[in-house]
Amino acid sequence: DGEGKAECCLWTPAQYSLPDQKMIIHLWSYLYKHVFRFWVKWILRQLTGKCELQRICDGSKKSSERTLRIEHSLESSKSKVLQSAVHSPEDEVKKYVALIMKEKKIDIHKDTGFALKLQMCLLQITGYKKLYSDVEDLRKCPYNSNNKEHEKELIEKNIYAALEFVDAP
Repeated sequence: DGEGKAECCLWTPAQYSLPDQKMIIHLWSYLYKHVFRFWVKWILRQLTGKCELQRICDGSKKSSERTLRIEHSLESSKSKVLQSAVHSPEDEVKKYVALIMKEKKIDIHKDTGFALKLQMCLLQITGYKKLYSDVEDLRKCPYNSNNKEHEKELIEKNIYAALEFVDAP
């Protein structure tokens, strides 16, 4: 009885259990990361004449979105130079900008604003990573009431007054 109902042969999420759905998502992620992404980037480079980093800098406004997309692009790259740029110290950012431009064959005379935009993004990325590392180091240091330095810091910063929900001793 085929009245009004068309058999659909397309995949729908309800057809598969949660583990099967996760497997399909992992398979798609793997294929995109290792096969499709390369071809999409290559086709876009041929059409626009710009690499992914240039397209991000041109298409995104000066914001955290641009920085996040640059960071993702650098981390996803197969190039070790681009991957290591994300973990560079702040004083080597200019060097890494030059290395990236050389690796990607970007003409500084053709795209004059790219180097500055990339440098700003790398400074934000490295600054955030350093801040995160410093905070993690502080977090790992347990408080010791016998340590005079810890007690001094508590009094100087008046941490109890900063905690609104706790009455100061």
